[in-house]
Amino acid sequence: MNEVFPRLKTVSLATATAGAIVRIPRASTSLLALVTDEPAVEDSRSFVILNATDQGRPRAEFVNNWSNRSGLLAYDEPLRYELSMAEANVDVSGRTWLGVPGALISLEDEMYLQAAIFQSHFGSIRCVNIRNGSVFKGQIPNYSIWTFGVWSVCLRDPIHQQSTALFDFDVHKQWHA
Repeated sequence: MNEVFPRLKTVSLATATAGAIVRIPRASTSLLALVTDEPAVEDSRSFVILNATDQGRPRAEFVNNWSNRSGLLAYDEPLRYELSMAEANVDVSGRTWLGVPGALISLEDEMYLQAAIFQSHFGSIRCVNIRNGSVFKGQIPNYSIWTFGVWSVCLRDPIHQQSTALFDFDVHKQWHA
């Protein structure tokens, strides 16, 4: 049997697995998105756009109940998030990047992606678990929060034993002019 890498499947937004990375078709391109665990309402679902391109907006945006009837491409491979541990890319206290869209935060044994709420006032943030898509419902503790400003999502090719970058994020370059 022939192998295809990466393994892909076409799904609807309503049936996409929480925590999955999907490609949502747009007019001339596609959006890369992290699907949340919030229940679908008809054809609508909440997700985080990872590669938003709107001027003056961050790349990571939380979209609440977006309706999409076209098929999405879902990656049917285990994903791997790789964090840069270089001193310039880690905020050990959260004083610099806590609340910054796109930066990852560590809360206990989970990692959350901070995302600006789409079409809301500046500073509104939702945190989504990168492993399972759950939306953080509690209060972010005000003690020291490790935040990670440079990271990537990779697909692991099991045959060739190598990673292929699917998406890169750098907090130092995240805003669109």
